[in-house]
Amino acid sequence: MIAKVSKRVADADARIVTETQSATQSMLDADGEFSVPEALTRLEAELRLGKSSLAELEGKRDALLAELRELPTAIREAERVFIGCRADVVEIELYEQLMPAMILFARASAARRQNDYRHDETRFEIEIPRELVEIAQAALANEVPAT
Repeated sequence: MIAKVSKRVADADARIVTETQSATQSMLDADGEFSVPEALTRLEAELRLGKSSLAELEGKRDALLAELRELPTAIREAERVFIGCRADVVEIELYEQLMPAMILFARASAARRQNDYRHDETRFEIEIPRELVEIAQAALANEVPAT
């Protein structure tokens, strides 16, 4: 679209030069009374409109290009927010699933505390097999496509 409007502006500009030369000759040949040719007036208006349209189109293009340059940052931010929210949701799901087994964990922690007074009875560590962690990492990686 910008190319079309640019071509129209260039064409109007070239026609104005031709019409101006013709009008100048007519003015020199006229004996006092001279009026500006309607074609020249029309071409001047077309040129102004073309330049105005071209400036508007270029402004819109520049705004779109600026938005396009900001997209990678917005995508990275959205992925970061998604990963954070997903971690919260998975933790909530974990606690919902663990509640029935929590009594067993509390019993194991209390027994550990009786055996070792330095043990924090509100915490009980469980080792997760590495293979399961790797499977979970692969599944999580598939949820967010690489950019």
